Amino acid sequence: MKYSYFNAALIVLFILFVSALSFFSHEGFPKSESSSISFPFLSEKPITEDGYYALTVAWNIGSGKGITYNYSGETTGFQPLYVFLLSVIAKALNIFGWGKIEFVRAVLLFSGLLLLIFLLVIRNISKFLLAAYDNKYVGLLSTLLVLFNYKVFLNFFNGLETGLYLIFISLTIFYSIRIISNDLKLGNLFYLGLLLGLTTLARIDFVLPAFLFLVYLVYKRKMKLIQFAYVIFIYSLLLIPWLIYVFSVTHSFIPTSVLVQSAVPSFYEFHYRVDQLVHSVLNPFVPFYFTGLKSTILFYIPSIFILLVLYKIFLAEKHIYKLEQIRIFYIWGLSFIPLIIVYGIYSSVPYFFFRYLSFLLVFTLPILITMLGDYFVNHRKELVPSIILLAIILFSVNCYVGLFSARKGSSLAVRADFLIKNIPTGQKIGIFQSGIAGFYSEDVVNLDGKMNFKALEYAKKGVLDKYIDSLKIDILLEWKEGFVLLRKSYLENNWSKFPETVPDNRSIIYLRKKQLNNI
Repeated sequence: MKYSYFNAALIVLFILFVSALSFFSHEGFPKSESSSISFPFLSEKPITEDGYYALTVAWNIGSGKGITYNYSGETTGFQPLYVFLLSVIAKALNIFGWGKIEFVRAVLLFSGLLLLIFLLVIRNISKFLLAAYDNKYVGLLSTLLVLFNYKVFLNFFNGLETGLYLIFISLTIFYSIRIISNDLKLGNLFYLGLLLGLTTLARIDFVLPAFLFLVYLVYKRKMKLIQFAYVIFIYSLLLIPWLIYVFSVTHSFIPTSVLVQSAVPSFYEFHYRVDQLVHSVLNPFVPFYFTGLKSTILFYIPSIFILLVLYKIFLAEKHIYKLEQIRIFYIWGLSFIPLIIVYGIYSSVPYFFFRYLSFLLVFTLPILITMLGDYFVNHRKELVPSIILLAIILFSVNCYVGLFSARKGSSLAVRADFLIKNIPTGQKIGIFQSGIAGFYSEDVVNLDGKMNFKALEYAKKGVLDKYIDSLKIDILLEWKEGFVLLRKSYLENNWSKFPETVPDNRSIIYLRKKQLNNI
């Protein structure tokens, strides 16, 4: 009984933490990449650069501007379900006359709500997998491993669809486990197709594991071909409107965000790619311990020991599961393996693996919760207070280092501050990585193609400069290495460097030569 009260207190503590993060984070931008303020800037963290792309589109939809980025440019560079949900929040704020700052605060609160929903689903999956339902530690361990796990926190508060995606994966798996062991009635098949469709709208990549799972059911004769066809029909009804929209904008069924972030890797980045892939695969299996995406060597050494201990516990506790339910759970896990391979080979941004492979949490969390719960009940219940203390301490340390300390922050937020304060309103600004800057300034045009299909088309042809000239862009801003997409002669003949240094010490501003007297 004492742990049920303590569990409730932990949930309340988490709600208070999210509320404080939302209401007390600062408006504006950091002046440099290090800051001594107690709370982070909304423009900097925990919402990421890519998260601000999603927020911009959602805000525009809620403001009545349609599915657009800045300058009314139609876009497909987002995951639809999450953005459409955010647009409802944006619409409500617009009705009351509130602005973008309030919207960002509301998104943080919404992220906290999503994480609480995820907690509920993971806890129910954990209980359902167990042969006996009387494990008194399932609720407490669920709260610790979901709400006080910094890895989970980062994936829910990045401003992207990741958290919603994990919820719908969990719901789909939970529902499929419940119905497949019984008769697959027409109503059950309808809801299965509905969940599969919604999960794919949460993140389009889900189409691969969803299809593989359904094929497995047919192969094992757990689903008839006519039932398979019916589920695919319901599934398709949800996807087709989005695919039609994508095709109308890009003349392809693939959104621009997928096109921009897909590429065959070069040999020179092989070591880094493998490191990030292995790190991102192992992270969901190691609870609480997080060292960031760059200090991977600090993660590997303790993690080997932790994984060996957890594996030993799992072998001792694997008898606790319902055989049929855990088998379907494992099959879902196997259905995602090809997706890991696809990411590993074709993703052009290895440091996104941490987010891309977060779906592993849906599988590791219930197993960790159930096996540790049974282990504590039958063997080492005296360890429970230590686990509680360890989880809270590690979560607090990670939050302090990642959110509240004076460590290096986002250079993209620093340069957005410099841009907004030094460039007069009305000047058309071209930026390759335009997430943060594009949300806070409507003068920004996206040039890397993630939100701008036309820019992507011109860049593929090697004539991005023609697109820039056709839009009459006045100012260019990007990290030094970002300008490799533009010909050196084009920059020398048509642009001049802005005389002042951007405080992030990475970015360069170019002014069109005819604009020099206007800045």
